[in-house]
Amino acid sequence: MVITLILYYDVSDDRAGIMDRQGALFFMVINTAFTSINNVVLVFPAERENFIREVNNGMYSVSSYFWAKLFTEIPIVVA
Repeated sequence: MVITLILYYDVSDDRAGIMDRQGALFFMVINTAFTSINNVVLVFPAERENFIREVNNGMYSVSSYFWAKLFTEIPIVVA
């Protein structure tokens, strides 16, 4: 991200400059999103067997697992 900020530091205030800034912001948001998604994609295969067994035994539903996983990982993502 620092490299992106350095590249777009001295951008003009005309229409092209505004579009350049929007492109930089889009790039940074997409980069951050895919970094977060990559962490989730790598964790689920390790938990898959336990998840399937527990859902099939009726311990909880898929939505309960999703929301519990989301809320427990928020402090880790924010920190």
